[in-house]
Amino acid sequence: MVFHSLHEGLSWRLAEHHACPVALVGQLVQEDVCLMRAAPRGGGRPPRHLFVAGAVLESFDPVDKHMLPMLELHRPVPGYAEDLGDSMDRAFHALRRPLWRANFSFMEWREEGESEDLDVSDQELLERVYIKVEYETLRRLPQHSDHLVFTIRPHVCPVTDFAAAPRACAALAAELRGLSAALLEYRGF
Repeated sequence: MVFHSLHEGLSWRLAEHHACPVALVGQLVQEDVCLMRAAPRGGGRPPRHLFVAGAVLESFDPVDKHMLPMLELHRPVPGYAEDLGDSMDRAFHALRRPLWRANFSFMEWREEGESEDLDVSDQELLERVYIKVEYETLRRLPQHSDHLVFTIRPHVCPVTDFAAAPRACAALAAELRGLSAALLEYRGF
């Protein structure tokens, strides 16, 4: 079987990727793609889901995260273990239809090698700040139902663009006001 991209004039032979099909996925889609597998825990508790493979460019280093459960993958996220860990395990276990969600964080654009301690005006700093929104999807594989596919598609936009969208700006401000100080710091604010 051969996949063709007529627009780019590229082709991929499936047989050439049989040893590492995830590498082919990484060439065909723009999202980070993570494959999670259910690992039974016993005691009537829902299974943990482990990161078993992925084509990940931005979110994390897949080698460092291989075979880690969701709780470990999200260790840096304030409140995840206390507030979301068990409910996410239950949601993943019960997943029957695809889900999606959006997540966001802030980042400052820097040139490679540029110091973090720049002396810039407030306006210059504002022009360097971007919001990164991640569109995330989650679906169960139909033939291997103990596996879930999680995709992450980042979109980056200068925060100065919000000036042209007052309703979006108001919605973002309301969301920020509802976050804890720890989550604000984690998200780069």
